[in-house]
Amino acid sequence: MFSYTPEYVLAMPAVRFFSMMKSAKKIEEIKQAREHTALCDIASIALGDGKYYEETRKVFHYRSLGKIDRLNPNRALDPTAPETLMAVNAIFEVAQRTQ
Repeated sequence: MFSYTPEYVLAMPAVRFFSMMKSAKKIEEIKQAREHTALCDIASIALGDGKYYEETRKVFHYRSLGKIDRLNPNRALDPTAPETLMAVNAIFEVAQRTQ
């Protein structure tokens, strides 16, 4: 992540080194969480309809262009919607069948 030479790293105070290492781990965890969220979105396409597919495709299209801020920032599922309940039930049913 950081492009420091070994000599520079060995000369820096331990507090700074471990602080940078902690930051790098945090950034990597956030990156992995975003990738896992994207994989969940992709896997859930089969549970939705054509409109859901198009919306999900739009998210990944804008993300690939670096323009994710143009989308609706509130992309969470509505927990009161019947479609959300059906999708969650279907996910758990598939998970139980695969075990």
